Amino acid sequence: MLNCSRRLLLSAGLIAASSLSFAAADDSANEPLQFKKNKLATDRVIAEYYPLVNNNEWDAFFSLFHQDAHFEAPFNSLLDGIENIAPFYYNVAETFPDHTDTPVEVISLGNQAAVRLAFSGTTAWGVPVTFEAVDWFKINKGKIAAEGIFFDIAKMPNEILCPAIASPPAPGTVNTPLLLSNKTGKTGWSIDQQKIVSANDVKALAKNLKTIDAYYKRVNNDQLESFYTLFADDVVFHGPGGFSSHSKTAMQPFFSQALSGFPHHRDTPQQVMVSGQTIAVLLQFTGTDTSGNAIAFNAVDWFQLDNGVITSLRIFFDLAHFPQSLAAGRCQAESA
Repeated sequence: MLNCSRRLLLSAGLIAASSLSFAAADDSANEPLQFKKNKLATDRVIAEYYPLVNNNEWDAFFSLFHQDAHFEAPFNSLLDGIENIAPFYYNVAETFPDHTDTPVEVISLGNQAAVRLAFSGTTAWGVPVTFEAVDWFKINKGKIAAEGIFFDIAKMPNEILCPAIASPPAPGTVNTPLLLSNKTGKTGWSIDQQKIVSANDVKALAKNLKTIDAYYKRVNNDQLESFYTLFADDVVFHGPGGFSSHSKTAMQPFFSQALSGFPHHRDTPQQVMVSGQTIAVLLQFTGTDTSGNAIAFNAVDWFQLDNGVITSLRIFFDLAHFPQSLAAGRCQAESA
C-alpha cells in the first residue's frame, strides 16, 4: 500500500516538485509490513501513555520509555535517560495535583506520532491552568526513544514561569540541539496512506504539500505579501505569547513583528506528518536577533488545509528561548 501510494504521489509530480527534500521518516518505510508493525507498536504506546500519566501510574508509565530515552522538556530543558526524565513528571504531578492531558488530534505513522492535546489542571495553590500542547514521539522497538513537548509557557502562572526563566541562555548561545531530527539532514515525511483512496485525494495532497513548501520558502525569504496569499481570509491562528486571531488581516501583525526581530532567520522542517487535511511539521528555527545574538530552538507548526489553502495554523514553541519575550516582561513587571 505504501509503495503503491508513493508511486501515485510521484506520478502526480508531488515529491519531485517539492523543495522540502522529503525523505522517509521511518527507516523501514520502504517495507509496508514493517511500517504497519511499527505503527501498531506506536499506537499501543500512545494509547497507554495518556491514561497512565493522568493517573500518576509511574512504574507502568516509565516502562514505556527506553532507559536511555531523549526528552525535550518545556523551559528549554534537554534530558537524557529515564533517571533524568522521571523527576520532570514527578514535579508536574506535585505542582498540579489535579492534571489531565486530553488528546485532541493524533497523527500516528510508522515509528512516529504527533499528538495535539489540551492540558487542564489546578496548581497546588489553587490556580487553574489550561493550554494546548503538542507531544512528538519517536518509537523504537515498542518503546519511546525520544519525546518532545511543545507549548506556550506564557500560559503558566507567574509562580512557575518566573523562576524558570530567571536564568536565560547567555547572549550568543545557540541552544537546544534537535533530538528528534532526522540524522540524514533531509526532511523526514510520513503520509497516512489510508486517507489516500482516490485520485481527488492525491490531487488534494499535492496542493497541500505545495502550499506547505511555499509557506517555508516565503517566510524564510521575508516574502510576506505572497506568504499571506496561502491563507484563507477567515484563517484561525494561535501563536506563542497568547496571540490568537480569526482572520488573515488580524494574523499579520504577529508575523511582521516576529520577523522584524530577526534580520536573519530560517525555519527548517525536520519531520512532516500528513493525515488527511492535517499536516504537522517539526522544525528547527535558527536566527540572529537585532543585537547579533544567535538563537536556535525547536517548534511544531500544526496546519489544517482545504484544497491547498491554510484554514488553521497553531504554532507551538517555548518562549523560554526569548528572555525579552512577553513572558519575561510579565515577570520583570511583577518584580519591579
